Amino acid sequence: MLKLIRRIVLFTLLIMMLIIDPLSANEKVAIQAKGTDAPTSTLINNEADLTDYLKKANQNQKYTDGLLAFMHYHQISGECVIRRNGQVIAVASTGYVDKNSEKQITNNQPMAIASISKTFCGVVIERLVEQGKMSYDDLLSKYLSDVEGADEVTIRQLLTHTSGFQNKEIEPEQRLKTQAAVEDFTKSITTHHAENDFNYANSNFVYLALAASKASDKNYQTLVQTLILKPLQLKHTFFLDDLSKYFVLPISYAVVDGVPFQQEETNYSEKLLSSLLGAGDLLSTASDLDTYFDDLVSKLLSNTEYQRLFHQQAVNDYQSGIWFSSDLRTCLGNFNGQGIRAVVVGTEDGKNQVTLITNQSDSGDLTKLATELRQDFQLSSD
Repeated sequence: MLKLIRRIVLFTLLIMMLIIDPLSANEKVAIQAKGTDAPTSTLINNEADLTDYLKKANQNQKYTDGLLAFMHYHQISGECVIRRNGQVIAVASTGYVDKNSEKQITNNQPMAIASISKTFCGVVIERLVEQGKMSYDDLLSKYLSDVEGADEVTIRQLLTHTSGFQNKEIEPEQRLKTQAAVEDFTKSITTHHAENDFNYANSNFVYLALAASKASDKNYQTLVQTLILKPLQLKHTFFLDDLSKYFVLPISYAVVDGVPFQQEETNYSEKLLSSLLGAGDLLSTASDLDTYFDDLVSKLLSNTEYQRLFHQQAVNDYQSGIWFSSDLRTCLGNFNGQGIRAVVVGTEDGKNQVTLITNQSDSGDLTKLATELRQDFQLSSD
């Protein structure tokens, strides 16, 4: 008799949960399937279905359910964090680090963030300026005297890509092990031109990282760890040499003719990462990046320091690794392929932002997907 009563009570509770929760059991099973090869499920076949699902998820504060549905529908393999009004409301990960071995991506899996690394380099420069060890008006030749054109280029010009430097987009023949090797390789692929128009070149930030090292008499990696990673307790942000102790490097995938997890041809490699000191050498998680951008003003920089680094003499709405428009800031990273990409889109105070890192999605425009998430999750632009 007692067993019968227990069964009746459990059955009643289950029915009540299904009535109260507008997300059906089938929908929940569909969006909780990690590493799925297909869009969310047959229940979400188009944008209208997705919009309706996200509306219900938002109304009932099922934010992570909604985020996973969005990621599966767009065949995003990666990690995402949604921050609204200063609070993280959703954290999700799905897909594969390596499809063949079925190693899945987790919220703690570091992935290459490419050019978002440039903002870390910019913060290092600002901290050294504040310490009196560098000046934005210093000529590069003060630190790297044998670089072509170094006596015509300032630190500020390097931060705004108006130095006149141009570089070939190639990887070294072997993985670079020292900063001296990085400097030699960068000089071999970089030329200097008299024009100071905006020209995006990774060499600008490689030279900045090397200059910071010379100015402080410290290894660049040590500077990042001391000035940024440790103060913010970013425990899943690594340089390549440190990553291999704990994680494997995710494979870059593409969606080809609707079929996901097709390994693509790209210049993304350990050799390339080793050459991008200060320009694209970091690996991180969406959660660590969310924390970094949320704490950029206050814990890392004062408002005066932030304005000096990111807004003073900005060119083409760009400075020190960030693009600015209206009240939003956008930070992008990619390796010229569909796979490894990262984006952070949000308000300048970091209180309303989307952080998305992927090694595959069905869209070539990650900023567009992040903007859609901002709208779907009703993030403020103020």
